[in-house]
Amino acid sequence: MNSKRILFLLLLTSIKEIKSNILKNNSLTNFNNQRENDINIFIVTHKDFKNYRYNPAYKIIAMDHSKLHNKYNLEVIYCDKNNKSKDMDLAYGEMSKLYYIYNLYKTGKMSSKYIGLNPYRRYFSFLDDIPNMDNIFKEYDLITADLHYFGGGFDLRRNYCYYHLCWAIDEIIEVIKDIKPDYYKDAIEALNSKFLYIANLFIMKKEDFLNYCEFMFDVLSEFDRRHNFHNNGDVLNYTKKYFSGNAIYHHGRIQGYLSERISTIFYHKYFNFSKIKHFPMVTGITNLTNYNLSKEETKEIKKEKKEKESYGRKKSYKIKKVKKEKKEKKVIKEINIIKIMKIVLIIIIITIILFMIIKLFCYEIRKRKEISKFKNKDVSVKRHVIRILDQKPQYIYLS
Repeated sequence: MNSKRILFLLLLTSIKEIKSNILKNNSLTNFNNQRENDINIFIVTHKDFKNYRYNPAYKIIAMDHSKLHNKYNLEVIYCDKNNKSKDMDLAYGEMSKLYYIYNLYKTGKMSSKYIGLNPYRRYFSFLDDIPNMDNIFKEYDLITADLHYFGGGFDLRRNYCYYHLCWAIDEIIEVIKDIKPDYYKDAIEALNSKFLYIANLFIMKKEDFLNYCEFMFDVLSEFDRRHNFHNNGDVLNYTKKYFSGNAIYHHGRIQGYLSERISTIFYHKYFNFSKIKHFPMVTGITNLTNYNLSKEETKEIKKEKKEKESYGRKKSYKIKKVKKEKKEKKVIKEINIIKIMKIVLIIIIITIILFMIIKLFCYEIRKRKEISKFKNKDVSVKRHVIRILDQKPQYIYLS
């Protein structure tokens, strides 16, 4: 019985492997049949990056210090050290790599009919099964991710100000007004719109790509010049004035966050909204069935996911513990304040009582002294004196 079960499991595993390989081969065959598309989609990487894409249309762009796990041997492009992509990597985010790609296309060192960008493990939902771009671009001029709509009465500017440094978006509008006046009206309209083109995820024609990058980096370069931002250090020194801890690095990515808003302004001006094709965006490994992975790869990803979840739970537990401790300290502080107030109130009451006792005691002593003066007098006189003392003890005049 056990042997039959083992054989069945082995057969099932081999069928899954064959199915996965067929899907991959079909995807590669489709790509080979579409070589006239002439497309490069650049995957922007982190320092530690594991690649699960296998379609050769994808190119990995990385820094020299990046740690890559390139299982399917995709082409890797390393950014030059003496480049803005190195000096402003933190502040610009994925835009630092895009700047390098832009220079490659601008100088003719690289060329393709269509150019795409997949920043930091964000992909279009078609993944390796890239559709025929010629057919799409017969009807559309741009491919982006689904729009992100704002709720709660927020517009583009208010949304940016809620999460980031508000002066930066206002300064970008001033820069556009000064150096790209043709875009100013569209910039104001985009700023008042209720949506955002998120993640800088796109595929566009080469000509449009060059115009897009020219606009993007002209605006950001002027922004840097006005604020003396020449490298990551300059930006971090600025954010250190207002933030501390990890918030320094989060808000130090000024140009990276601005780039999404600048992209929205450019699309608003340059493209007809009806000519923009939207695909859903997937982040990381959200659905393993869409990735046509082998059993070992699936296990590896699930293990990583489990480790991240475990780390997240531990981190969440620590945060809850810290919050609980803070709450307990606050309660203890409030209890101590109440105790102190009670003690002060008791002291005040005791003081008042003591004062009344002392006053009464002094009055009795004085009364006795006054009566002792009439020791040999008639009893009626004594009673008269006592009655007077009881009425107004502070005013006693005897002849």
